[in-house]
Amino acid sequence: MQEQDKLDPTVLCEKCKDLFIPHTVYPPIPLDVIRSNLIPSKTDIKHVAAIVEVEETELEQYESELARLRRIMDKLEAEKSALSERIERRKSWMSPIRKLPNEILDIIMSATCLSNRYTLSISPKTNTLQAYPYNLSHVSSHWRSIVTSCPRMWTSFHVDVFGLRRDIQPLLQVYLKNSRDLPLRVRIVDSGKWSADFGEDYANHLGLNGVSACSTLLSQSTRIQSLTMDVRGQIFSVLRPTSSSWDPPFAFPLLRTFHNYTNLTHIAVGSTWFWNAILAAPMLNSLAAAFVSHAKVYPFAQITSLVLMHISSIRVLLRILVQCPNLKALEVRQDRMTVDPEILNDTRPPTTLSNLKHLTVISRHENGPAGFYPLFKGITVPILNDLTIRSSKIGIHDWRSGGFLDMVQRSSCPMKNLTIELPTVVPAQSASMNTNEAFVEIFSQCPMVARLRIIIHQHHLPEGDEGSDDETHSVVLGLLSALPIISGSSLDTSSSTLCPKLRMFHLIIYPKPERSGVNDNTLDALFRMVESRSRSQLALLAESVTPLTYFGLHVSNNLTDEHYDALLDPFQPRLDTLEQDRMAYEIRLGKTSS
Repeated sequence: MQEQDKLDPTVLCEKCKDLFIPHTVYPPIPLDVIRSNLIPSKTDIKHVAAIVEVEETELEQYESELARLRRIMDKLEAEKSALSERIERRKSWMSPIRKLPNEILDIIMSATCLSNRYTLSISPKTNTLQAYPYNLSHVSSHWRSIVTSCPRMWTSFHVDVFGLRRDIQPLLQVYLKNSRDLPLRVRIVDSGKWSADFGEDYANHLGLNGVSACSTLLSQSTRIQSLTMDVRGQIFSVLRPTSSSWDPPFAFPLLRTFHNYTNLTHIAVGSTWFWNAILAAPMLNSLAAAFVSHAKVYPFAQITSLVLMHISSIRVLLRILVQCPNLKALEVRQDRMTVDPEILNDTRPPTTLSNLKHLTVISRHENGPAGFYPLFKGITVPILNDLTIRSSKIGIHDWRSGGFLDMVQRSSCPMKNLTIELPTVVPAQSASMNTNEAFVEIFSQCPMVARLRIIIHQHHLPEGDEGSDDETHSVVLGLLSALPIISGSSLDTSSSTLCPKLRMFHLIIYPKPERSGVNDNTLDALFRMVESRSRSQLALLAESVTPLTYFGLHVSNNLTDEHYDALLDPFQPRLDTLEQDRMAYEIRLGKTSS
C-alpha cells in the first residue's frame, strides 16, 4: 500500500501559530476488496498491521489534543455562564419591577394565582400540572418571600388521583405548609372511576400515589371548607385503616360546601366513618349530591342550597325535601326518575318550603316536566322568586300536565325571574292546546315576573330528527304573540295583559347549525312585542304596566354575519327608535353569538 500526501496541519492558535500536524495518511482498503471473498496474504496482513499500529498511535494523539481543547472549552463555558449570571443579576437589580412595593407585587401575584379556580391542579389524564404560586416562588428569593407570605394562594387543590405516575406528597406538603391554618378548598377526582368494575381492589386501581394523595388531603378535614368528591365509594373503605391515626381526629368543623358525585345507592362497607363526619358537620349548608337513595346521609335540616342529581325516585326526593325546612335554593336534575303509582294518588297536604326562593328543574326525560308532577304537587313555595325549568324532550304544549302551574298558583309566590328552556317541538293537530295557548297559560300565572328568559333548543331534538325552521318559527311566534300589549285596550289591563311587570326579556335560540332560527315574521313579532312595551307606547296605558327596559336576541349557529345583516337591515329604523326611547338591547346572531 502506498502512502498518500500528508494532510494540511490544523492551526490550534492563530496568535502563536501552534499547529497540530498529522502523520502520513495511508489510503483505505477499497470497498470492493472488503466485500470480496479474497483472503489477504501473510505479507498484506503484516503490512496492514503495521499501518494500524501507526494509525492507532496517531488516534491517541487526536484524543489527547481534543481532551486538552475540551478542557479549555469547558473552562471558557463555565466562565461565560458565570459572566452571564452576573449580567442577569445586575440587570435584575436595575429592573423597574424592583421599584414596585411589596404590596403591589402581592396584589399582582394574588390576582394571577386566584383568578384560577384552583391554585394547584393535577390531572395525569390530560398531562396537566398547574402550580401557580409554586412556580412564582422559584423566580427569586424575593418573590418567594412574597408568595409564601400570602397563605391564601396555597389553599385550593384539584387532584385527579387516577394514574399518578409519581408521588406528589412533597408538592402537597409545600402547599399545606404555606397555606398555614387557612380554610382549604379541595376537589378529589378519579377520572377512571367508570373504566372498569374494580370489586374490592379499588386501592390497586388508584395505585399507591393516588391513595397517598387522597389520604393527605382528607387528613386535613378540620381545615376543609369546601370539598368535592368525584370518586368511587370504595375509597373510604380503602382509607379507613389510616384515618384512625390522623391528628387531629377526622371531622369537618369548617365544612360549608360539599359536592358529592360518589354513587350512594349503597353505602360501601367500612365507609361510615366518612359519612358520619359529613352528617355531623355543623356548618354545612350547601350540598350537591348525586345518586342519593338514603335520606339520612346528609344533615338536610341545615342545608340552605341543594342540588340533587340522578335521584332514584320521586319518593326519595319528597322524603328529602320534608327534612329541609331551611332550604333557600333547590336544583333537581332528572334523567330517569321512577314515579311510584301510589304517590300520584297521595292525599297528604304538600310540604311548605317556606324559605325557598330559587327553584331549578332540569328534565332530560321523555316525560319532561310532567315527570315532576308529584314534586310540584308535593310542595308549596310561598316566597319563590326565581323559577327555572329546562326540558330537553317535551315541547311547551305538553307542560300543562306537569303540575308546576298548580304549584305556582297554589303558592301565590312573588316570582320575579322566570327561565324556560324547551326544544322546538310543535303540537300535533290533536293536541289539547297550541304553543301560544301554552305560553298564555304559563304567563297568566306569573303576574309579577320582571325578568323573562326563554331558550329554544333545536339541538335537543331526538336523534335523526333534523327539525325545520318552520318548527322553530312556530314556537317563537307562539311565544311572542302572547306578550304584546294591545294598543287601545282599557286602562284596566290587569285582566288582559300578561306579565305587566316585565322589564327584561331575553330570547335565545339554538337551531341546527345550518338553520336560520329567525325570519322576517319572527323578527317583526319580536319588534311588535318590544315596541308595545316601550315607554312611549305605554304612556297612554295604565301605570301598572312597567315599561320594558331591555331585550336580547341571541341565535347561535354556523351562519355568517352577512346572512343576518341582510335580515336585520329593514328593522334598523325601528331599533333606532327604540334606542331613542331609552330601550337597551343586545342582538347577537350567527357565529358571533357562540
